[in-house]
Amino acid sequence: MIDPALTPLLYMVLGKLAGEIILGAGEDYLKDKLKGLLGRAEKIGARDTLELAYQDAMQQAYAACLESLLTGIKSYGYGDEELKEYATPLKAFIRDARVAEELLASVRDPGNEALPSPKLLGNRWNVVAKQPLPDDDLWKTVATAFRRQATKRVMLSEPLREILNSQNLNELREMIERQGGVPVQVRQDKYALRMKTKYSPVDLANLMPAYAEEPGRTVIRDVFVAQNVRENPPPVEIPKDIVERLSKAGRREADLDGDLDELQLARLRTTYVSQSPQPVLDVIAAPGNRLLVLTGEPGSGKSTLMRYLLTGIIEPPVNSQTGSPLPWTVAFKDAFPLLIELRDFYALRQGGRCNTFLGYVGCMGRAEQWGVDDHAAHDALQQGLSLVMFDGLDEIFDDADRERVMQEIAGFAQRYDKARIVVTTRPVGYKDQILSNAGFTHFGIQDLTDAQIEAFIS
Repeated sequence: MIDPALTPLLYMVLGKLAGEIILGAGEDYLKDKLKGLLGRAEKIGARDTLELAYQDAMQQAYAACLESLLTGIKSYGYGDEELKEYATPLKAFIRDARVAEELLASVRDPGNEALPSPKLLGNRWNVVAKQPLPDDDLWKTVATAFRRQATKRVMLSEPLREILNSQNLNELREMIERQGGVPVQVRQDKYALRMKTKYSPVDLANLMPAYAEEPGRTVIRDVFVAQNVRENPPPVEIPKDIVERLSKAGRREADLDGDLDELQLARLRTTYVSQSPQPVLDVIAAPGNRLLVLTGEPGSGKSTLMRYLLTGIIEPPVNSQTGSPLPWTVAFKDAFPLLIELRDFYALRQGGRCNTFLGYVGCMGRAEQWGVDDHAAHDALQQGLSLVMFDGLDEIFDDADRERVMQEIAGFAQRYDKARIVVTTRPVGYKDQILSNAGFTHFGIQDLTDAQIEAFIS
């Protein structure tokens, strides 16, 4: 239970109901989030211990967050009676599943400075609580105080630390296997086959008119034409037709009819006209480009490029005349390729089936029999060369969720410093600050040239 001595303002506002409301919210949230984990815990006789430990952790997380918020409000001169006006908004905030998810993520990783996100907490307060705060910057203080307490107290019980601490995950797996669980067989050959089966085929029906009979199928390497890219696309929301107009020589500023101001025009000319395009595969293979973001308009071939890279690393394509592997493949010889489709990852996270990128690998590995689980992926990422592709950042439509995923990608890149990483996204609405600060270089995918289009048609 919550200690009133540590949360005096929370008890003053909510009274004895504070503990009951918080515990109830935690239980409701955890029912869905812990199904898979508790199911495995049953095999080792630890279900009750694990469930109670998580409930206690969530209760302490809520209490720390809300006490810090009330302390911040009081610092603006609010009296006790004025604080009590926040009782109803606090209850609504407590019961919000998005808040619960953010706090649980922070509890699991108390050293992560991106968690909990002040922006997300503030957005959820505005949506569900609808009670003005004296200053929106309070959430920064709340997040900082929460992290400090989480680090100091870990906010997890001893049994939960023993079971779930990331350093002991291998022991947990061994315990489950000894009690009759089914171990995941790490099969690189099986993984390669599953990836080729899933990502190599190209359905020609997508390229044919509806009346075409049996258009058939081919494999991606037979129809793929590598795009060109330019470095540092401008971080502004600009319609594609304006970009095309700017790319044509001899156009005057007056032709733009006031669509863009002079500074935007100068930036666009520098980015899209002055630079020479570079072959995208050469850019990805370059030794200095460990961390990349590729931006491209819808239909520019971002996902096709990722699939080509995945299957090309597994089975390197060769020059049809010489029989030698294509030059870009040399940089990824014996590399472990991993494609994380962020749309699917986000759907699984929303459904409570995974909460991390490695959790996604574990979930997909079980569901689709990849032959590689999260532990094998972790080992491969830590020990040797790998290419991790995060495809479709723009398909996470919620701004706060997308920002959180970007922070997680930045953390992933720091943790696995041997891995090469490529992120794809549409340019409209994309804000590059988080990944730029994490060391990512940005390139914009260009439209196919006439020669490239002819090659594709052939």
